[in-house]
Amino acid sequence: MAPEPSFAAAGVDDLLTKTQQALSAMRSGQPEEEGGSAELLRAVGAAGDGLVVATVVQSGRLESLAIDPRLLRHGTETVSEHIMTAVNAALDDLKAQINIAAPADVNALAARLSGLQEQSVRQMAMFGEAMQAVVARLDVGR
Repeated sequence: MAPEPSFAAAGVDDLLTKTQQALSAMRSGQPEEEGGSAELLRAVGAAGDGLVVATVVQSGRLESLAIDPRLLRHGTETVSEHIMTAVNAALDDLKAQINIAAPADVNALAARLSGLQEQSVRQMAMFGEAMQAVVARLDVGR
């Protein structure tokens, strides 16, 4: 007996939903989670001969900022400049890490989309068979 038409439609909908989630994750720069929490990329930037160290994570958030107290005697303008330099260096490093990781993500997404295409063709064939069975039953009843 052929599967119910709603089974095929639900399977295609599930595959499309998962693919959309993967695309959204790629657009936002977030790693895709599979079976748990994914590890975020981290990057560290330093300025003022290491007196300021900033760490950023893939979500684009500043994770930590360390300022050596010796730097404070140089005034807030100098401290601010070093903070900006350290954070921007960390963000630049993070961007480079994401750019290196992106081709692998794109390849994985392409493989997933190929699998989606193959599975959707199979499910649509099952849907067609189920519809033919319904039409055949209606014809027999006449």
